[in-house]
Amino acid sequence: MRSIDIQPACAYLPEACRRVSQRVLRLKTAARHLLADRAARPATPSPGEGVQVEDITTRFFSGEILAFNHEACGKNYKGGFSLWDVSDPTKPKRLATGIGDRTVDGSRRAIRDANETHSVFIWDAGDRAYLVAQDEWESSDVDIFDITNPRHPVLIAEYDLNALFGVSQPELGLTDSFLHDMVVKEIGGRFIMLASYWDGGYVQLDVTDPTNPMLLAQSEYAAFDPLFPTVSPPEGNGHQAEFTMDNRFVIGTDEDFDPYRFSVNTDDGGQSWAKAATQTTADEADAITGTTVFVGRGCIGDEAVPSPESLGLAVADGPYIAVVERGLCTFEEKLGNIETAGGYSPVIIFNRQGADACNAVLSPFIEFAELPVVLTTGEGGFGLFDLDAEFDLDAGCNRTEPVRDVGDWHRQRHRYGGRSRLRRLGLRPSVRCCHDGGPRPVHHSRSRGPRLRGRIR
Repeated sequence: MRSIDIQPACAYLPEACRRVSQRVLRLKTAARHLLADRAARPATPSPGEGVQVEDITTRFFSGEILAFNHEACGKNYKGGFSLWDVSDPTKPKRLATGIGDRTVDGSRRAIRDANETHSVFIWDAGDRAYLVAQDEWESSDVDIFDITNPRHPVLIAEYDLNALFGVSQPELGLTDSFLHDMVVKEIGGRFIMLASYWDGGYVQLDVTDPTNPMLLAQSEYAAFDPLFPTVSPPEGNGHQAEFTMDNRFVIGTDEDFDPYRFSVNTDDGGQSWAKAATQTTADEADAITGTTVFVGRGCIGDEAVPSPESLGLAVADGPYIAVVERGLCTFEEKLGNIETAGGYSPVIIFNRQGADACNAVLSPFIEFAELPVVLTTGEGGFGLFDLDAEFDLDAGCNRTEPVRDVGDWHRQRHRYGGRSRLRRLGLRPSVRCCHDGGPRPVHHSRSRGPRLRGRIR
């Protein structure tokens, strides 16, 4: 269970990967008697963190609407989101289901289904009502729907906050900047969206007119983690945030997937950050040591992965670490080809070319490979082969010559990498947010001073 919405008399609990995707519990009885288990769909969605019930009153509808997102679960899943009339929780009525954006970057998908969504949020704006959905399939991942008639939602706007407001911070290696969650609250007669934008931090928008959002304020991550002042880059991972009751502050939660951050150290003094793959323990990652050998991308259709022996390397001079570039194919395909070549103990993946990835680190999701695996930055991968001078972050870390086959001797080191945490951000949306009848534009820069860029006046 990833979220729960509690109403005065009932709690709505999502259940992933089941034909029945919502349970409704009455809270006023000691036994919490199960009232309804009927928000069913013909296919199995996986509702996640976007479960909400809201009173909505428009000329088309008056009552309580349950909204929840759809993520993939099983071959017959449906994307998008669903809306249900739960004015009587014991007799839920379907209003709309499988609704969502059906395009990716302007082109209609080959599969006739809505894009998956990780979270949704609805709000009553007086004579109209709206829903914002996180879109998992494209960079314009803030999708806003008019649900004034909840039986016929209409997509009215979609935004990429990185492109629109410069939210991302690639210079810190924080390149996974995307919408994860959001809330909308009426403050001072205006509707303020608080978007949790993962590595981009927390963003406040005035969406009183959803077709013309105004940037009010945004947080930014400092170069060094505030809990570990010697650790850089910071963790990022702005997961979810809420306004305090008096609207003076925002409480933000950063999510951390693992307790360790590893450093890749070479015999000539090079160092870069890395994360262990999901099937690799901290002890296994910490034990990685050997001579690095670049094996390409390791994908089917590429040049075959060379074994150390085929490169003239003596077994006695090992162990050898296969260094493979991320991209084009799955991690498991790369590892399968490395295992087939033979002669390698562990594997280091370095991040692919492209400004949206090259200097970021992540934990590769791997289920079946047996070799220990860590992933490091693009710059770290270049450094393993003394090509630091060829690394160009501004050019998307494109290299100007092939990575050499045999590189430095490497030894792994690990350190504590952070933890999930709460942040209290001093964003102050209030009735003072506006002047001359409209929101005040915010001018901001990338300076490493205060943690906030912009402030609502």
